[in-house]
Amino acid sequence: MVSDQVLIQRNTIHSSDERFSYHEAEDNLPDYWSTLFVTVELRCKLSQNTILSVLGALRHLKIWEDANVRDLVSEFAAGKFLTPIDIEALYEHFTLKSSEAEKV
Repeated sequence: MVSDQVLIQRNTIHSSDERFSYHEAEDNLPDYWSTLFVTVELRCKLSQNTILSVLGALRHLKIWEDANVRDLVSEFAAGKFLTPIDIEALYEHFTLKSSEAEKV
């Protein structure tokens, strides 16, 4: 299921001064997969700036999914993987800045 929702990056500072960043969908709920990934895999291993970079890349990938009407999680779960054409399209997409990609 492709959602055309724009992901908004949110940064929170907890009372313990711990910083936590995540993606929020337009419905004001955290994006499940990216938040789970940040919480389980990145939070304890990487610096805040690195996590922000990863979230930016995930948002950029989401823009590609929406532009191409794709849902990579569902496709991978169904055993469908990227073709050489898909990889080339992703490469071209990632050469654009996020602001340029959003316009396309």
